[in-house]
Amino acid sequence: MIDRSKKRVQRCQQDYFASMTWRIERMQRQHLIGTLKLCRNLPGSLTGVKLLSGHIQSDSKEALAAQERAYGDIVCNFRYMSDQERQILFADPSKHAIHFSSFAAEGNRYVPFLKNQLRDSGVVFTQRTLQSASELADDGYDVIVNSAGLNAGKLAGDDDSVYPIRGVVFEVDAPWHKHFNYRDFETFTIPKNDCVVVGTVKQANRHDTEITDEDRRDIWQALREAAADNEKCKNHWRMV
Repeated sequence: MIDRSKKRVQRCQQDYFASMTWRIERMQRQHLIGTLKLCRNLPGSLTGVKLLSGHIQSDSKEALAAQERAYGDIVCNFRYMSDQERQILFADPSKHAIHFSSFAAEGNRYVPFLKNQLRDSGVVFTQRTLQSASELADDGYDVIVNSAGLNAGKLAGDDDSVYPIRGVVFEVDAPWHKHFNYRDFETFTIPKNDCVVVGTVKQANRHDTEITDEDRRDIWQALREAAADNEKCKNHWRMV
C-alpha cells in the first residue's frame, strides 16, 4: 500500500509539473503574440517595446541548454554561435554562446503605458504606506502581488533567512551599441531607445541603495571582459 501511495503521489507531482510547464509555455506564446501586435501597431517611443537581437555567453553549456529549453522554440533565430563568431565578436569570449532575437520592453516607458491602459479600462490606483501585506488581506483583496523590491521580505513578514540580492545598473551613452549581450547572466548590456543599460552586481543581504565606487569598478571590469567593443570604444562610453 505504501509503495502504491508513493507512486500515486509521484504521478500526481509529474502531472502537476507537466501541467504547469504547459501553462507557462502557453502564456509565453500568448505574451509573444501580444507583444508582436503591440510592436506593429504602436511606436516604441510610446510603449518602450522593440525587437532586439543579441547574445548570451557562458562557460557552462548546460546553462545555455536550459535557456534553449525555456524559450528556444519561441524566440526568433535561436542558435548556438560558432567558435569563429565568438572570437570575432567578443574581446574575451566565453566557451559557449547563443544568439537570438526577441522583444525587449523598457520599464520606464512600458510600465507607464500599461498603467494608462489600465486607467482607461477603469482601474483605480491608490498610494499608501504599508507595514505588512496582511493589511491588504484584511481589506478584502482577493489577490496581492508583492513587488516591493528590496523591502519585499519585510512587507511579507519573512524572517532573516529570506533576504534580497541587490543589483546595480548604469545608463551609458553608446549609440553604436545595438545588440544585447549577457555573460553568465550577471554582466549585461541592453540597448534602449536613447542609451544603453549596463550591469550588474549580485550582492546578497544588501538593503542599501547607495551606489559605491566599488560597485562602479566591479561593473566596468566585468563589462571590459564581456563586451564586444574594444578598449578604445569602451573609453568613450559615457554615463548618463
